[in-house]
Amino acid sequence: MTPRSARIAADPDGEWETGLRPEIVKRQALAHRGMYQYAPPSRFHVWMNDVTIRAINLPGIRGLVRRGIERQNR
Repeated sequence: MTPRSARIAADPDGEWETGLRPEIVKRQALAHRGMYQYAPPSRFHVWMNDVTIRAINLPGIRGLVRRGIERQNR
């Protein structure tokens, strides 16, 4: 019996799983939101990602983005 299966077998009321449930739900939601970065749901989303990246290179917006990143890294 592996340590994990021993814990599950020793916890017949499911308290161990109940305690983990909020963390599991949170991590699955984060993964689901992150998935759209790599597999956008539509052509429109792909286009918006492209426009956003291109806009960051514009002189006025470039400074705003740079300052925002610097502020977050303090």
